[in-house]
Amino acid sequence: MIINQERCKNCGKCSTECYKGAIKKNNTGKYTIDQDLCVNCKDVFDVECIRVCVFKAITDENGIVPEIDRTWRLRAEHISWVIAVMGARDNTKHFPVGTAEWDLFRKLIAAAYIDPELEVRLTKVFDDMCAGCLRKTEPGHAESSAREDDEFFETLEIVPGAVMKFWDVIKRYEEKCDKLLLQSKYDEDIIGFIREYVSPGAKIMNQD
Repeated sequence: MIINQERCKNCGKCSTECYKGAIKKNNTGKYTIDQDLCVNCKDVFDVECIRVCVFKAITDENGIVPEIDRTWRLRAEHISWVIAVMGARDNTKHFPVGTAEWDLFRKLIAAAYIDPELEVRLTKVFDDMCAGCLRKTEPGHAESSAREDDEFFETLEIVPGAVMKFWDVIKRYEEKCDKLLLQSKYDEDIIGFIREYVSPGAKIMNQD
């Protein structure tokens, strides 16, 4: 990827989203992409810097802005958090996410209630909740998160990148996820919030 300096407004969003640390200001104050570090986001679903650049300043080597999927993305592992947020309602004190992340989860939930046919794309890291998250630049974070997602994809029997209706995803989660898996990932408070929301027939509701 390269940056078209005529279009770039130096907002810095692309630098924030680049988990490889490939986008930085040069000695003239312009953002540029280090081609030795850039991997074109080959290990995640979309090119992250392109997704956040509203000025269409980031292009391929031919000057073309690649098409980016605009379906709301949801990490497989984050399904648990969405359900926990629905169960917790306005109780945020137990959640290790900040208010910005909480608000994004609520925004997705609200959109799904408004439009019951709302579709999401199930992805590995990074999803729409990860915008601006500084943890993505931590060494090994993308890899460890991808492993977590793989476990949920296997449990849910869903292929990474699949597009599904949001409420079908919730139903699949209720049918497939057991308490043993959740206990390996979350504390009892989070599991309690998940159980607070899911239907009485959910798998985790029928396990001691």
